[in-house]
Parts: sequence; C-alpha cells; structure tokens
Amino acid sequence: MQHILFSAFLFLKIKIMELFIPLSILLIMIILGLLVLSYIKPNFFLNIPQRRFFKKLQQVIPDNYIVLSRFPLNHVVDVNALKREYRQKINRKVVDFVIFEKQNLKPIIVIEYDGKTHDREDRQIRDEFIDKVLKSAGIKIIHIKHQQNINFKEIKNKIDDILKTLA
Repeated sequence: MQHILFSAFLFLKIKIMELFIPLSILLIMIILGLLVLSYIKPNFFLNIPQRRFFKKLQQVIPDNYIVLSRFPLNHVVDVNALKREYRQKINRKVVDFVIFEKQNLKPIIVIEYDGKTHDREDRQIRDEFIDKVLKSAGIKIIHIKHQQNINFKEIKNKIDDILKTLA
C-alpha cells in the first residue's frame, strides 16, 4: 500500500512540476514582456515654454554656433584625470540649453531656463553646484527666469558679449 501511495505521490509531483515549469516560464515571459512594453516614446522632448524658448534662442545665436537642449552635464564638462571620483557628482545632471561652436562642437555657453522648480531650496543648491562646475571648466552660464515676455534682444546681447570675450 505504501508503494502505491508513494507512486501516486511521485506521479502527482511530476505532473505538478510539468505544469509549474511552463507556468513559471510563461510568468517570466509576461513580466519581461511588460517591462519591454513599459518604455514609450514621449509625445514631446521639451514642454511648450521650453520649445518656444528653444526656437527663439536658435534665431538669436550667430550662424557659426548651434544650440542643443537637455544636454547631459558630463558631456559638457570633463573631469580632471586626477579627480575621477568627481564624475559621480555630475552624472545624471542635465542642463537646459548648450550653445556649441559649430565647427568643433565645443561647448561655449550654458543657458538654464529657470522655471518654478528653481525656486525650491534643493534646486537652488543644485544650480549653485552646476554654476561652480561650469565656472571651473571655463564655460559661461546664463540664467533666464521663465516669464511670459522674455526679452530675447537682451539674451542676444548677453550671448554676443560672451562671444566677444572669447574671440
């Protein structure tokens, strides 16, 4: 009798494992499939005020320069070879706009378009850090406060003044 019960138990265990393994594989595939499907293309890269600012900014910079937006800070500045641990401090930080010299794609000016989030204390600390990093790398920064009527003539003058000092 014990032999029959043991055989029945073994048979049942095998059948459960036969069902369990495919189900676990299916579950893993579903989870992985959902993870893959979790990535979507955004409807826009910049919000509406940023897009308007970007379009106007492109119009006021000289032809031998280009402007790129939402640029990783660690691609704008490099870290001194002796201070590699500093790289972690700039990784995952992004600046709003960077004006590059067109010929060599050398970063010249960073423009931070300061919206309401820049009023928060944590954001101000971050902005001060970014300003210090850029200054130490010799890259000028211009902060533009978000508002309805931005004076692009004034921004153009600031950019031109900086470019004159570099010539």
